[in-house]
This record gives sequence, C-alpha cells and structure tokens, in this order.
Amino acid sequence: YVWVGDEEESGEMDLGAGTGFKVVSLQSDPEIPASPTRILVKGKATRWDDACEIVLGEGGGEALGTFKGSKVVWRRKGPPNKVGFLAVRLNVSKPAMLAAVSRCARLHGPDVSLWPHCGKSGVEAWTREMDETLVAHLNKTAAAERGNTDRDDSLSPDGPASFSMSPFSFPLTSSTSPPGLQFVNNANYLNYFYRVALLQNYNSALNEVGGLVDLCNESVGSLGHSLRSLSPLVLQSVKGPKLRRALELTRGVGGNATTVILDNFLASKSIQADHRVVSNSQCIFVQAFQALGSKPSRVLRSVWDGDRVFQVSFRGESGSDAGGVFREGISRMIEDLFSDTIDLFVRCPNALHDINLNRDKYVANPAYCRDAAALSMYVFVGKLMGVSLRANLCLPFLLSSCVWKALCGATIGVEDLNEVDSLFVKYLDEIRDADEASFGWKHGEDAEQKLCWTCTGASGQVLVLKEGMGDVAVAFEDRFEFIDLCVEARLAELAGATERIREGVFEVVPPTALALYTWGEVEVLVCGNPTFDMDDWKAHTHYSGYTCDDPTVIMFWRIMESLTDVQKSDFVRFCWGRSRNPNVGQPWSSNFHITKRGDVGSLPSAHTCFNSIELPPYETEAVMREKLLCVIEYGVVGILNT
Repeated sequence: YVWVGDEEESGEMDLGAGTGFKVVSLQSDPEIPASPTRILVKGKATRWDDACEIVLGEGGGEALGTFKGSKVVWRRKGPPNKVGFLAVRLNVSKPAMLAAVSRCARLHGPDVSLWPHCGKSGVEAWTREMDETLVAHLNKTAAAERGNTDRDDSLSPDGPASFSMSPFSFPLTSSTSPPGLQFVNNANYLNYFYRVALLQNYNSALNEVGGLVDLCNESVGSLGHSLRSLSPLVLQSVKGPKLRRALELTRGVGGNATTVILDNFLASKSIQADHRVVSNSQCIFVQAFQALGSKPSRVLRSVWDGDRVFQVSFRGESGSDAGGVFREGISRMIEDLFSDTIDLFVRCPNALHDINLNRDKYVANPAYCRDAAALSMYVFVGKLMGVSLRANLCLPFLLSSCVWKALCGATIGVEDLNEVDSLFVKYLDEIRDADEASFGWKHGEDAEQKLCWTCTGASGQVLVLKEGMGDVAVAFEDRFEFIDLCVEARLAELAGATERIREGVFEVVPPTALALYTWGEVEVLVCGNPTFDMDDWKAHTHYSGYTCDDPTVIMFWRIMESLTDVQKSDFVRFCWGRSRNPNVGQPWSSNFHITKRGDVGSLPSAHTCFNSIELPPYETEAVMREKLLCVIEYGVVGILNT
C-alpha cells in the first residue's frame, strides 16, 4: 500500500488468507521528491490476531498496524506530503506457491493479482521487454553494490540480486535508470518498486517450489516449458545455487588418472599434407577425440586441482603438467575447431561475405549432416563445452545462437538464420514484400533468374524444397510457402549436428542445471566474456618484487589497457594457457602473478601452470610495449613457457 501522507490518516487493506506476515523494510531516496519513507519492523513476524508496531524512519511520523482476520488496519501520523509505503509478505505453503507459479507461467509474466499488496496502479503498462530490462538492472545493481564497484557480476555463481532484499535496495534515479526505464515522476518511480517487489515475489515462490517441477519438459503448454519461457525474469540468486548444486551432485572421478598424449609434429604434418577433412585429419582436436571420445563421461565430469579435468603431455616436448600444459592442450583443441585446420565447422555466410553481425561465428558443416564419424565428433564437441562450463575454463566456442538456444530448449527461427546469413534473409524479405508485377518480372516463369523450389545452403549447395520440383517455378501466391520451406531447410542443415552437440553437453552437465538460464547466459557460462574487465583482472593480481604503485607496474597496466581484446586474449594465453579470464564474480583457479625478474634487454617469460609472468623492470613504456607485443605474437604456440 502507498499513501501520500496527510498529517494524520488511517485505513485498511485486505491481504487475503495466510498464516503470518512480515513487513519488508524499504528505504527512501533523497534524490526523489516525496520518495517512500523507510519502514522498520519491531519484533518478529506475528500471528494475524496480534498487533505489529511499525516505525517510520527518516521523514518522521509513526504508524500502528493491527490485524483483523485477513485485513491490516493501520493509522499513521506524521509530516504532510510524505509518501508512505507498506509492504507485507505472506507466508504461503508450498502447494499454494506452486499454484501461484503455475498461473504466472501461463501469462506474459508474474500476475499482479497474485500479490494484491503490491498494488496495481500503472503496472498494467509493463511489457515483457521492460521486465527483462528490470531484472538485468537488479542483477547488475546488486552486484555492483556488493563489490562496491560498477562491474556487472550478474553471472556470479552466488547470484547478486536476492529476492529477499528490499526493493529499495535497488535505488533508481534519472541518472541510473536502465535504458527504456526512465522514470521522470514520482508515480512512475513508485511503479518501479511495485514491479521489483512483484518480480522478487515470483522468484521467491519459484525458488521454493522449482524442485517440484520438471523444468526439462519440452511439451508446449506444460508447466516446465512455460517456466523456461520466463527464464529472463529469474534472478541469478535463484539460478546460481541450482547450477552449483547440480554440478556438485554429478561430479565425476577418474580425470586425474587419465593422460592424453598430443603430438604437435603429427598435427603439423597433417596440415602440411592438407589433411583437413574428418576422415584424414590428425590435428590436435582429432587426436584428443581419439583419446577421449570413448571414455566414460564421468571422467570429463571430474574437476581437480582448480580447473584441471585430465592430464596432457606433448610428445617430444618438455613440460610437466601442473595445469599449464592441460590448459594449453585443451585451448589447442578448440583453436583447431574454429579455423581451417579441420572442416567440421565452416565460417558462417556473414563471415564469408564480411557483412553484418557475427562475422566471427562458425556453423556445422552441412556436408557432414549424415556422416557417422563427424556426428560422433560433434558429441565430443558438446562434451568439451560441458568441460569448459564445469571447470570455468571460458573456452571460446565460436558457435551461432542456434546451438545455444538448443541447450535451453528455446525456439529457433528466422532471426537465428539472420544472425549467420543476413543476405539470405534479406533475399527472402524481398520476395515476401514484392508485388505481383515485380515478382513476375524478377522471379516469374520467363524471368532470367526464375525462382524454383530450391535454395542455396550454408556451404553453397543446392537444396530442393519440394521433391521433384527443383525446376518448377514458384507462383506469386505460393511465395509465403516458399519462404517458410527455405527457412525450414536452412535450419534443418544444422539440426543434426546441433542435436549431437546438445547430447554431448548434457553428458557432462545435467540439463536441469541450465533449464532456467537464457541462451545468452549459457554462452557466457561456457565461453566467458570476449572483453576484459581490467578492474577485475587487477583485483586478481599479486606482485613479487613490485607493488601495485611501482612505475613498472603502472606502465604495464597502461599498456594492457591500450591493447585490443584479441591481443589481451593472446597475452592471457601466453601466461596461463587459456584465452579468457574467468567471468567477473567467478572464482579464479590461480590469480595472476607479476614477478620482478630478468634483464631489461630480455623478453618477459611465463609459467602457464601458475598464471605467472616474469617482467623485467623496463625503463620506458616504448621498450616494454615492444617486448610484450613480441611475446603476444610469437609466444603462444607450443609448450615453450611452462
């Protein structure tokens, strides 16, 4: 309940049936005129027939609330023109919560009527997009407050935005409003708090009863399917613990007793001989598949010594695997996949045409959609993705949204095709929007480029959309069917490989662990963030022989901040054997170490097992930059720096 205070007023509010209550503490914002006043609770939650005294904080005044049946009767005395805010949380049984969550899942979002004490004024105008923006804002704001920084820890495993926190824990001003949620007056400002309380109540109920629901049920209309469709509205404080618990319960064994022997020389010979197809390649990825593909999945579910899953050695090369050789080896596997070393994946059409978005993405090679050996390799790719998530390795799987959506059971459609082949979708849009005259001139029976029941696949092959009609012209009135069949055919090219990748992931990570995550969140959990948070990096850095204020260290970080993300990635590879730092808020298996050692005329040296660099005390920034760029460009291949 919200009121704009007179000097004295009273009223009552019907809360509905329940067994108890507690008042949620709310905090005022001095930047907002007539903002809600903080309400503190004296004593514990009481029975309905008891009285509860409430004290209004800054702004003065006092209020007394008593309960008659399911109604709260209140009176307030205090300064005029002050806004008061009374919030009550009901203690509801799990069956009642399950029923409430079930009703929510079948709507656009949480139903206002389920929590009448939150009020309804203006809430009806909220959209799904606004709710998603608000949840992202809550996660980011809470994470920044916990760390006293502006970093976005929204994927922290502890989940920053707890549903138990007061809505007033997330202050909002004109300068902090998230995009699309600018609040310019007090009424809108209060609606923000209504919605925060509403979303937190939804998350609270989901957290209590989520374990009673089959979240992996893919039947449209089922409760599990409906709840997954609301995954963007689930706070990290609900998702994170469920993920950690699922991973812990399915932890495997045997990785520390498993050694994979990789051969750089054999891989180089394979590339020189142009053996790049699945049947003859001996690249590092194929060698790993041959060694691990038939191993029980429990081996890949074991994580030990920080982030190690198995042991790696390179034939004919020195290097004791204390972690660095493993990270180098598994990084090489992924590097092979997304390159010209093997054609299991091919660059997406947007990359080939150098247009639009996602020019760094790869898609499964359509030529292997029915190849048994290749399909087995796709399963192994999925297992490596699961390994990356479990061990927090942040390996860069450069895959399109189709794969990540498949892991979450999300619908895959023309928008995902546009992500990898914008020209093709633009071509379909032109056909859809054409009038009959222009269609006949461009695509009709007598046109130079007659439109038949075929389309071009991702790798340039011709796909026949209707059997026996490859040479038959498409009539103007049939163009919508043609468009639908084109999209269906292009997505079907990827479906076989995508399903095998999904199968592999779920052999290592249980599907229930990811059921409440969005596809974008799953991508970040597996791959990490391609950009680098310098504050987080510095916070995980230790110094030996230097201090954080040493001129050499200041120079070092100034150079690092000036590098591109690709160069930073190569530097991390040089020092740690992996390409990306852990996500902000995630634990580091080994902090970064900078040690003062070496002559100013020498290059820096690294110990990938310990995420450590020996940095000489260079006298000028120009000299240090030259030395660092040298090791970034030439020091990342082979176990040369363990």
